[in-house]
This record gives sequence, C-alpha cells and structure tokens, in this order.
Amino acid sequence: MNNFLKNNVPLLMIVITIIGIGVYLHFRESEKLSLKQIFVIGVITERNFHSKGSASIKYTYSLGTNKYSIESYEGSNRVKIGEKYLVTIPEGYEDEGIILLDSPVPDEAEAPLTGWDVKPSFNK
Repeated sequence: MNNFLKNNVPLLMIVITIIGIGVYLHFRESEKLSLKQIFVIGVITERNFHSKGSASIKYTYSLGTNKYSIESYEGSNRVKIGEKYLVTIPEGYEDEGIILLDSPVPDEAEAPLTGWDVKPSFNK
C-alpha cells in the first residue's frame, strides 16, 4: 500500500484538488441561494449547439441601468429565442443571475427598474 501511495502522489494531489474545488463551488452556490434574492425578467437571446451534442443558451437581463448577458447549459433544448423567464439574482452578485426556466413571463409583463423583492407569479 505504501508503494502505491508513493508512486501515485501526483494523481492523488489532482484528485484531492478536484474534490476541493467541487466542495468550494457547492458551498459558494449554497451561500448565494441563502442571500436575499431579486427577481427580474430575462430574455433568451441565443441557442448554441456545441460539439459532442452539448447545447447552451444565452440570456440577458437588466437591473437598474446595467444589462447583463449570461450563458447557461441548463434546459437549452426546450427554449426558444425571444422567450422571457424570471431571473433570480442573489444580492451582491448582480452579474450572476440564474434563469428560472420553470417561470415563464408573459410578453406584456414589465419588471420594475430595481426588480421585484418577491417572486411574482404570472398566469401564462
């Protein structure tokens, strides 16, 4: 067993580093979700198909006078360009809004300049 450990130190270091990064990212996302959330309207602007069958979407949203553009690999096969969805933004992370593909927004809806403090519900 000792020979195995001695011969595979670089491999073990890589595995430990990858696990550490995964744990950090998990807790960072959990922290963001525990913060106060602001809700705005996001619009799908692009659908991209990548090699090996993966796909992504780009969406934009505005908060105050700033406009943000985000790329996501979630749910990219079931949306169309121009569709609107709610975006949740953790307070302090205005450039990291998360699109809520289970919360479509009617075309006539408009968000306040500073967004909503509570998640609005739309009858669509």
